[in-house]
Amino acid sequence: MRTKVDEEIDRLLKEGVISPVKHAEWAAPVVPILKPVGTVRLRGDYKLTVNTVSSLEQYPIPRMEDLFAALTGGKQFTKLDMSHAYQQILMDDESKKYLTVNTHRGLFTYNRLPFGVASAPAIFQRTMEGLLRGIPFVAVYLDDILVSGVDEEDHLQNLETVLAKLEEAGLRLRRSKCTFLEEEVEYLGHRVDAQGLHPVEKKVKAIMEAPNPTHVTELKSYLGIPQMGSPRVQRWAVHLSAYEYHIVYKPGKNNANADALSRLPLSEDVRESETAEQVLMIDLLDDTLVDTAKIKHWTAKDVILSQVHGYVLSGWPSETEAPLKPYHQRREELSVMDGCVHWGARVIAPNKDKAVPERKPEMVASPPHEDVARPAQHASSDKPLDFSTLPRHLSPEEFLQVFGMTVEDFDRLALWKKNDLKKQARLF
Repeated sequence: MRTKVDEEIDRLLKEGVISPVKHAEWAAPVVPILKPVGTVRLRGDYKLTVNTVSSLEQYPIPRMEDLFAALTGGKQFTKLDMSHAYQQILMDDESKKYLTVNTHRGLFTYNRLPFGVASAPAIFQRTMEGLLRGIPFVAVYLDDILVSGVDEEDHLQNLETVLAKLEEAGLRLRRSKCTFLEEEVEYLGHRVDAQGLHPVEKKVKAIMEAPNPTHVTELKSYLGIPQMGSPRVQRWAVHLSAYEYHIVYKPGKNNANADALSRLPLSEDVRESETAEQVLMIDLLDDTLVDTAKIKHWTAKDVILSQVHGYVLSGWPSETEAPLKPYHQRREELSVMDGCVHWGARVIAPNKDKAVPERKPEMVASPPHEDVARPAQHASSDKPLDFSTLPRHLSPEEFLQVFGMTVEDFDRLALWKKNDLKKQARLF
């Protein structure tokens, strides 16, 4: 980069654009800009000096719509590009001292209008429009000039007038970037021909294939797209005229906050993973949501929580067994409400699978007849067994054989009384 900067300084000295000075009241740091062709453009960082205190030159930069309107009816087009555009405008002696830049080779002051001055675009646009004013089929946007005509003869006449004006003013063109008498040219990001304006394919492709913005800097690169589309809203409305629709204005303050996913959409090339369905699916639980009664029931039957429940109500010992130590360490945060153990504002729900099992007699049902109800189907139910559906020809002894029991076993377990067996029995 140092070599390229030296080459640019030598060029500017040779062409009289800059002059060395030994001292200056104003000196801005120099900023080298690398151009696509490989050379550099030197500009001063004048926001620290002259741009801060000077009055900004006021002159409107033409809109693209106004420029293209001046070319309506043109058949062929010539595009002219000026060489080092700003640096062809001479500065007066009073202004030079404010345009000094500081380089690794010392101080230099500009004799021509430098890049980086805030008023430079307005000054140059005013100068070029004043020079070429009155010539038909001519569009001027800073250093880019487009010339046309209703036919080839008219085109050549307009071009000759423009070139004569530039030569008279001592302005130079860059021959390598000029095109003459073309049916189609690219101007200000558009493709221009006799039929009108067309988008440049490579620019459209760049927008279509641009990645989704992920931070503010990338988002700013898209801010010019709505401005490009606004003049075409009327044409879009013509396409929509075949549909019935209503445009409703909604203030931004009424918009709800978007979630993270809608603010950062996924790219189009995201591949579906094998587990994607699991992410987008909530399994239907077999059990319904638990309530206080269930948690209270499970707490009473849980080996650990039942002890914690008692200690919270009656007081904790100084030492506890290993399974109780986590609760003992948080004993100041535990409380009991409605038979449930609370940790702060949360309820400790025990694992019902680890609860103390209810004592039930081990029974093997082997009914002698297929129409005898299987007691195993009722063993896990809280509802009383209804023996009215059992065959009437079974005696009490035969009925007990269904459970693998005898009358003596029945009396010993005290599950029900022998005298009440013919009426109804309940199995707990």
